[in-house]
Amino acid sequence: MEFQRIDDIQASTVKVSSDAGEGSGVLLGKSGHVATCAHVVGENKKGEILWFGAPDLNTAYQVEAIDEEWDVAVLRTDPNLFEQLNGTVKVNPLTFVTTRGEIKAGMVIGICGYPWVTGLREKPDISRHPPSITLGIVSLWRGELSETIMLGANLHQGNSGGPVFNEFGLVLGLASQSTVYKKEEIGSVLSMGLPLGYGEMVPMQLVNILIVRERLKVEWTPTSRIGSHFSKS
Repeated sequence: MEFQRIDDIQASTVKVSSDAGEGSGVLLGKSGHVATCAHVVGENKKGEILWFGAPDLNTAYQVEAIDEEWDVAVLRTDPNLFEQLNGTVKVNPLTFVTTRGEIKAGMVIGICGYPWVTGLREKPDISRHPPSITLGIVSLWRGELSETIMLGANLHQGNSGGPVFNEFGLVLGLASQSTVYKKEEIGSVLSMGLPLGYGEMVPMQLVNILIVRERLKVEWTPTSRIGSHFSKS
């Protein structure tokens, strides 16, 4: 299976850095807003965003809206950032699926982000470390009382907040928590036929609700249907 718009996904994936730690995020559109997970920014209202291929455009952000229960945050950066980026890195706006009912178990997905192994804080080598791509599937809803979706994919520290997308390059959600077994547990896990770890996804529907609830002026491209994008032309 060949994924569409990989270059666009990577160009819109950012590294988020604050006193709370580091994670990933995704550029929502031309207004310069970035979506990430609440636990990535923590209680810090300000921090820094790093861009692959554009080390001179590292920029500060402010948390414009956050919902810790949903693990979602929307960051505000320079509103002219999109135009500045296109002077260095070609960035095409992504499309975001905001109806979680369109997300089905068994869907093949990709996850883009900056896990700790890429060492992006080792500046000025930022231009040498593009965001990584991890493949997996949508596994199941964790439960009726949970807003997150379980993924059959191994995530690492630093992936949180990065975009989860389908084969057509539509962003379905944000990578969230992950569980990886300890080394001494691996033998037992394999003998039971279980995966060595799993990830979770916060659906973009919750990001959309946060944007609407807080009346944020985000210039982006949401869609309620995946079917209208099932074209491989």
